[in-house]
Amino acid sequence: MSRPDDDSPRVWLRLAERDLQAAEVLLSVAGQQTTVCFHAQQAAEKALKASLVALGAEDVPRTHDLHLLAELVVGAGGPQPPLAHLTELADYGVAPRYPGSRDLTPADGARGLDAARAVVAFARQTIGEQAPS
Repeated sequence: MSRPDDDSPRVWLRLAERDLQAAEVLLSVAGQQTTVCFHAQQAAEKALKASLVALGAEDVPRTHDLHLLAELVVGAGGPQPPLAHLTELADYGVAPRYPGSRDLTPADGARGLDAARAVVAFARQTIGEQAPS
């Protein structure tokens, strides 16, 4: 899929930071760990896409597969994204939002948020962007 003209690493990073902020706010709300984990996964996904665009990728796939996105970052000449954090977040994009998945705990939410923070920090470093104040 081709990138739209207004698609830049900073736009992707802003979107990632919005999801990260949503996860941070929801972490303190009882019973919202599934939503926290979803937004954490989304933040990591958008952060990796920011890295891809910064590395000159012409096509940014519409995928939730964090490991595929990490492979594409490395294939585009970027550094290795933090795989342990991606593994932590990998299933949170889809599975927990459907019946039959395991119940997520507040500890899952906290770990997911920490993992997302690490991936967003990775993207900031990759694109040369400072953390917002």
